[in-house]
Amino acid sequence: MAVALSSSMPHSSPHEWLNETLVDLKSWIEAHEEAVKKRKDLQREKGSKPKPPRRRGRR
Repeated sequence: MAVALSSSMPHSSPHEWLNETLVDLKSWIEAHEEAVKKRKDLQREKGSKPKPPRRRGRR
């Protein structure tokens, strides 16, 4: 696995690859947070509270 990963790396150093991965992760997280924010705004506009958790878990 590690061998396949390192052989397919087009970068000069693992550090560079890590940096790019972190940047990708950061942008993904930011996009996710944006989506969450939008969803909350939509809920606020509708005036509907988020559904309470269903109380069917414990017996």
